[in-house]
Amino acid sequence: FAAFSVLEQGESFGTLNLHELSELKYGIEIGAEPVMAGQSKATDIVTISSKYKQKYECRLPAAAMKIHQDKEEDPQSYTGLGISELLKPMEAAPCLIKTKDWWTYEFCYGKHIQQYHIEESEVKGDILYLGYYQSAFDWDNETAKASKQHKLKRYHSQTYVNGSKCNLNGKPREAEVRFLCEEGSGDYIARVDEPQSCSYVLTIHTTRICHHP
Repeated sequence: FAAFSVLEQGESFGTLNLHELSELKYGIEIGAEPVMAGQSKATDIVTISSKYKQKYECRLPAAAMKIHQDKEEDPQSYTGLGISELLKPMEAAPCLIKTKDWWTYEFCYGKHIQQYHIEESEVKGDILYLGYYQSAFDWDNETAKASKQHKLKRYHSQTYVNGSKCNLNGKPREAEVRFLCEEGSGDYIARVDEPQSCSYVLTIHTTRICHHP
């Protein structure tokens, strides 16, 4: 895209990082002549700033504008399967397994999440349940605000509750499972986090939901 230096300070929508843009394979041409801030009303113009607070008006190429317009299409025009239906085949698929440090985590879609320790290909000690399936985020019935938040974060979530008792707080373990699109991948556990004692977040990457708006 083309970038032009702005004479007067205008509103900034981002930061111009030439190294980062180069890494992402953007082509950049910086014009020699400055322009007056706010003069252009074209929809293909965005205002950004460099890390030194220099303002630039950038004209997006036609391809970028098309992608932007495609993303803004009304999701109500989508007539394909819902996210839950797209993920449903995972019920019959093998459980997903990830080992992190001492623990191995096993996620069985729509059923439960287990945590255990393996030595020499055998489970040693107790099998802890991080939760049993309770519900999935309802894209149709949730409030508009909650729905918008999920769309911005670009994930679908499920809730698993009533797991094994936590020795630290005496409460049942629980977990949130987040499904994120990853083109060309299978289903796998990308990460396991424990933001609070015995409360977990599993992030699942899958290609199954990538074409849902």
